[in-house]
Amino acid sequence: MRDRIKDQTGYVLDLLYILLLFTLLVFFLKMVWYMTYTPVYYDTAASVGLAGFNIIARLIFSVLILVTRIFLVFYFVRWSYLAYSYLSKRDELYYLTHAPSTAVWSWFVPVLNLFMPFLIVREIYEAMHDIVKDGEMRISSWLLPLWWGLFLASVFSGFFLASSSVASLITDPVNMTGGWLSYIVIMSIKIGSLITSVVLFRRLKKLAQLLSVM
Repeated sequence: MRDRIKDQTGYVLDLLYILLLFTLLVFFLKMVWYMTYTPVYYDTAASVGLAGFNIIARLIFSVLILVTRIFLVFYFVRWSYLAYSYLSKRDELYYLTHAPSTAVWSWFVPVLNLFMPFLIVREIYEAMHDIVKDGEMRISSWLLPLWWGLFLASVFSGFFLASSSVASLITDPVNMTGGWLSYIVIMSIKIGSLITSVVLFRRLKKLAQLLSVM
């Protein structure tokens, strides 16, 4: 079980790296679209070709992001279930009072999914740390709240972005609802959320590796 937890933690971290890379590429392509757009430039045959390439590239990476997210959700939920299931069976971790299935269903129940997954991940981290007793890996008091806060902000801002700029792939981006500044803010939140997730899971992977050899 400990080796499976270590493997699942590694899978989640790898997918986070991939998702961060794809998100940065889409952000870069979108900003190139904004910075090079002018009616005169756009009317030339070359610029039309470049614009078409930009749109197609963004569509491809958007599909890759969607696929990566699906795999990430699967492996994240599987990791949290396996980790909580193993840790809750240890007698010294008496404070793990939830059923292991909570690590799964808490993500999909409205209202509860605003805080319950955060509590599960926090308990997993604290329990792993208590077992391996690695003082150097003690998590910063702000990292988990920052991770969860940015995650929620990323989800809600994503809904806004999807509803306000679906047509921006084929229309003038200057007229996108909310403007390009809103897009930069939203994407910055998403990128910040992914970076924070990477930092968190790098620490969790280190703890999982220590746990697997005990």
